[in-house]
Amino acid sequence: MYTFSLHVGNKIKKFKIPFNNVVLGKTKEDVKVLGNIDFEVKKSLEKLIGIVDTSKINSKSKILIVSDDYTRPTPTKDILPELLNFLFDKNVRKENIKIIVATGFHREMTPKEKIDKFGEKICSNYEIIHHNSLDKKSLTYIGKTKNNIPIYINKLATDADFIIGIGIVEIHPWAGFAGGPKIICPGIAGKETINYTHALPVIEKNVEIGKTTGNPFWENIKEAAKLSGLDMVINILLDQQGKISAIYSGEAVETQKKCIDVFKKNNCIFFKEEADIVITTSDPKFHYWGQAAISGYNADSVVKKGGTRIIIAECPEGFGDSQHEIIFYFDSLRDEWEDLSRYWEEKKGKMFDNSRNACAIHRHLLSLKKSDMLMVTKGFPSSTPTLKSQKVVSTFQEAINITRAKYGDDAKVIIYDLGAMVLPLISK
Repeated sequence: MYTFSLHVGNKIKKFKIPFNNVVLGKTKEDVKVLGNIDFEVKKSLEKLIGIVDTSKINSKSKILIVSDDYTRPTPTKDILPELLNFLFDKNVRKENIKIIVATGFHREMTPKEKIDKFGEKICSNYEIIHHNSLDKKSLTYIGKTKNNIPIYINKLATDADFIIGIGIVEIHPWAGFAGGPKIICPGIAGKETINYTHALPVIEKNVEIGKTTGNPFWENIKEAAKLSGLDMVINILLDQQGKISAIYSGEAVETQKKCIDVFKKNNCIFFKEEADIVITTSDPKFHYWGQAAISGYNADSVVKKGGTRIIIAECPEGFGDSQHEIIFYFDSLRDEWEDLSRYWEEKKGKMFDNSRNACAIHRHLLSLKKSDMLMVTKGFPSSTPTLKSQKVVSTFQEAINITRAKYGDDAKVIIYDLGAMVLPLISK
């Protein structure tokens, strides 16, 4: 028996498998974990990357801090103290600082999640505003991208004199990587903008995990951030143990690029060849199906055609964070949808109204054409739809029994942790 540990729902759990041919990948470099986070944040703010006009920060400036939400493991509460000191040193008044949560189209955070994210002191002393992409009164139109996508952004951004984003650089199925300009769009964008950008993964080419250059999704969100007036970001990287391995501050695109360069050394995991079975977890995106499925797409690149991906996911919120999302995913997963173009035409909705969910299912169905997927979770109801190539099981042992019967004890098995944060690749 081979024993190993993985992150599951922010906890570390042990697993055993009976297979004889287990493969663990390698990174290009060993990860260097940062020590004093306050010191590292301060150092990054003293040496900003790219061009940032800090002369805009003064005693009269209205500052907007845009932070990612509970679906990202960014340790915002560890970043904010030194960022606030940076602003106070430039004579910014406390009452001129606002914090907005870049929820995109996610739900609001609970009071406990807010404290976990921002810290009790920040929550007690600053108003933390949740962006609402459906509230048209809170939005303002700022123009169109080259792809003719209308950009509606929270008015707090256009009212601000200086905008600072805080986020993590990790893989993203559409933008290639999170972080950088993505904090603005879809972070504080209106639903119409989110609709049109989330149609791009289906109607355009080169929308891929781990790719920004030539990626139309990323190019459009970069334009949206520029139109909104995003001045700078603080971006962090986490290693495979969930510890901070890099912090950079500066102009959004250049800072994200710096983080991506480090990511490729530390968080790209290389394997010599594809495996019959790939085992990973959905962490840190374990909250519901739409997030957890990202690990499934990500495992595509290292599983053989006809192989099986085992995704271990807590999914405490089940299929989605809203009733619409739950119904949509349930309805979409009832059928095999052999013709994916028919699926898209039927499900995208008027004006791409369902594109955020439909593009996720479209990508999921596309990956099922190459390999099966077993999702291990107790978060779904017993009535969850089961397809030929997609099954939901409640225990890891069930998944192992299914794959062992199909491939035998000599199957090649790839194991890696944090399936929604790292990037598995085949060495060339």
